[in-house]
Amino acid sequence: MKRLLGVSSMLFLLLVCSPANALVCFDKTLKFEIRLADCKVKAELGNPRAQHLLGTMYESGKTKPRDETNPVHWYTKAAEQGYPDAQFMLGKRYQKGKGLPQDNEKAVAWYRKAADQKHAQAAFHLGRMYEDGKGVAQDHERALDWYLFAAKENITEAQYRAGMMYDYGKGTLQDDDKASYWYARAAKSSLVRNSPEARADSTSPTPDDKTPKESFLSRPGYGSENIEGQYNLAVRHDFGIGIPVHREKAKKWYTQSAEQGFTAAQVRIARIHEYGRGTPRDEQRAVEWYSRAAEQGHPQAQLKLGLRSALGKGVPKSEETAVAWYSRAAEQGHPQARYNLAVRYALGKGVAPDQQQSIEWYSRAAEQGDQQAQFALGMIYDFGKGVPGDHQKSVALYTKAGGRNESSVRYNLGSRHDHGEGVPQVGKRSVYWYTKPAEEGDAQAQYIAGILFDYGIKTKPDMEKAFYWYTRAAEQGLTQAQLKLGIIHELRKAIGDDKPGVLRTLPIDEAMGFYTAAAEQGLSEAQRRLGRLYELGEGTAQDNKKALYWYAKAAEQGLANAQFILGSLYEQGTGAAQDQKQAVYWYKEAAEQGFLEAQIKLATLHQSGKKIPMNEKKAVFWYTKAAEQGLARAQYDLGRIYDKGKGIRADYEKAVYWYARATEQGHTQAQLSLAKKLDPSEHGTGNIEKAIQSYTRAAEQGSVEGQFRLASLYESGQGVQQNAKKALHWYGMAAKQGHAGAQYKLGMIYDYGKGIAKNLGKAIDWTSLSADKGNIDAEYNMAQRYSLGEGVPRDDGKALLWYTRVAEKGSPNAQFKLGMIYEFGKGIVQDYNKAVYWYIRAAKQGHPLAQYNSGRMHRQGKGTPHNDVMAHMYFIIAATNGEEEAVVKRTLSALRLAPEQIQKAEALANEWVKQEKLH
Repeated sequence: MKRLLGVSSMLFLLLVCSPANALVCFDKTLKFEIRLADCKVKAELGNPRAQHLLGTMYESGKTKPRDETNPVHWYTKAAEQGYPDAQFMLGKRYQKGKGLPQDNEKAVAWYRKAADQKHAQAAFHLGRMYEDGKGVAQDHERALDWYLFAAKENITEAQYRAGMMYDYGKGTLQDDDKASYWYARAAKSSLVRNSPEARADSTSPTPDDKTPKESFLSRPGYGSENIEGQYNLAVRHDFGIGIPVHREKAKKWYTQSAEQGFTAAQVRIARIHEYGRGTPRDEQRAVEWYSRAAEQGHPQAQLKLGLRSALGKGVPKSEETAVAWYSRAAEQGHPQARYNLAVRYALGKGVAPDQQQSIEWYSRAAEQGDQQAQFALGMIYDFGKGVPGDHQKSVALYTKAGGRNESSVRYNLGSRHDHGEGVPQVGKRSVYWYTKPAEEGDAQAQYIAGILFDYGIKTKPDMEKAFYWYTRAAEQGLTQAQLKLGIIHELRKAIGDDKPGVLRTLPIDEAMGFYTAAAEQGLSEAQRRLGRLYELGEGTAQDNKKALYWYAKAAEQGLANAQFILGSLYEQGTGAAQDQKQAVYWYKEAAEQGFLEAQIKLATLHQSGKKIPMNEKKAVFWYTKAAEQGLARAQYDLGRIYDKGKGIRADYEKAVYWYARATEQGHTQAQLSLAKKLDPSEHGTGNIEKAIQSYTRAAEQGSVEGQFRLASLYESGQGVQQNAKKALHWYGMAAKQGHAGAQYKLGMIYDYGKGIAKNLGKAIDWTSLSADKGNIDAEYNMAQRYSLGEGVPRDDGKALLWYTRVAEKGSPNAQFKLGMIYEFGKGIVQDYNKAVYWYIRAAKQGHPLAQYNSGRMHRQGKGTPHNDVMAHMYFIIAATNGEEEAVVKRTLSALRLAPEQIQKAEALANEWVKQEKLH
């Protein structure tokens, strides 16, 4: 005992009398116990630095027994003497309620005292208090001021928060350049501080209040926010937000953040390898990064691994593995994973079929606003599959799912309203039970109350009340309510003003704020709508890069329509460099979820081969996917492919099948195409009765071609009883729509009085209209009328004009007529050369009289040199074609020719006939 007292006395003397006494307390090379003893002495003597250091020693947990009052006591002593480090530590303890009652106002007071003394970390924390409105009124402008002070002192979190403030325009005007600058500062600072050297040299005291969120990396300079700063900087380089697009830098910062465990960055770098953006495509690396993020619990990465397992992309195909990943993501609340899991339980894919489990997951996804799940659940309640039928619930779910399968939703809702199913009588008492919890502050109940008044479920529609309840829920951060308010503002709905009976139209620019609030919390539909506003420049300045950014956010969560839009942006080069591979990738992501527009887009891209290699098999695959979902356009296009045999073997039966499917939905072109396939006059075989039915359906829907063909059948009596009045009716319908062939036919009906009183005036009117549209029969008819003066004054000039138009189109009759006009100078100066020219053109098309006249002109030497051999050749050809006068001329011509001349003429005739047959 005496020896122990002696040692203690010597230690005391050493501490008090040592020349280095002033340094002992603060010399980290000495043993902790020696420093602790010295600090106690100095602290008791009132040294504020020693008091603060003593507080940190007690806080480190190395003193026994541990007592939280000790650090608080000494921090307070030092803080009251104005020591800024102690003031900062005291502020933190008040903020966290550690060793003291939690008190944000006192935390703010101590942070302010330290910050006023240029304490950078205190300034940063004070900024956070102002940003979050904790212990002080929310003030983004003052928050930014404190962030900027701390940021300039190289506090990495402050640099990151300053970047965020400029990024989203909080407390200042939105400024991409400044946002990028501070993100870069934070990222680079974090990179230096997180280096192995920096970690090894760190001598900062380790706090004893570690939580899962406060690891080494979350201390000042090492926080997750700094890693997120690297991530945000990567995003800006990736999408060119405030800085030029630089894929290599984007990859660098994504990788830095990802390697430090930031899961969002891991997912991004996985996508870079998956899509080959700025680096060769590498499925193995993509899977590796997705796996790292998934194992850390990132639901989107888990979903991606589930999708890959289901499709066998980069991993072995396994529905069981897909279900395992979907389950992990679903348990974390990922709506698409929940939907996909519900589908697996419903179909028994990778898991035993379980209707109740399926309904449970559909319900949980639907509650999160997943419109696919809402629609599916609506169908379940509609038809009572695994649950008692409940039309009221199905109506509510269909209403929520309005943006998904819109045509089906409208049909189902319309059907319910038509039959009064699911639309209960108005009852004030029933509404009371919905609004009561809303009045007590339940955010979900407030949102439901908004739905009730918005859609008039159980009450009359009341937009003012709906707006009120949506606002209450949105103020509590409920993303679905924020989304609803954004939609209401975007649609410029009118609601009640403060004055009774006065309506005001909501400003569209406020939609941005609501969408942003929901989007930043990860609601994919809000992200998509926010992207749309930026794309269209509605409520904000147009910004294609930001549009791309938000569409990408929604697309990465699996929102199919956002994936489709993102694909179109990459295809067009809007907001980013044109990238067909990216476009096809996103179209495929949406298509694989059953998104019809994406399936059609992929089909047309593969079919056209304009932007990607032509692949008819893939085109048929995607057309078939869309067609099987009931899309009439896809069914029609698929029918055409099988009809024409484009890239695949033509298949009459499949063409008829798909045309018929589209026809059932009222697709006019399909009805017409089906009729043509069934029309024996088109193919020699078929079913004229069914063809007529299809022609009739197309005609009744306004198909001009259908009307014309139906009229032709009634006129000829082919497959139907001949009916002049019906022929007249359908020719008239097509003629009024401008069908030149129908107009000509109508003119002929009036000309000859078929089924109607003859009317030469109407005949000429319709024939003239058809001729003006270029119908060759009508043009020839008008030429004849002017030539003969039938129904119009005789006019050789107009006759010549019409004959010339028809002749130049290749009509042999008009060419022959022109030859006659020029030979005999009918209303024009005689011109044998032109006469021969037109005779020969008609002769080459087999016109016997033109062939005869060509021989005659050669025999007489008119318009061409005299040539008995050529004349005899034409006489031979005309006679062979049945021209009687040519038979006589051929005989007489032979009497004048030597045998060798006759042989030559016959040889020329044979060669001429062969050549013309080749043409």
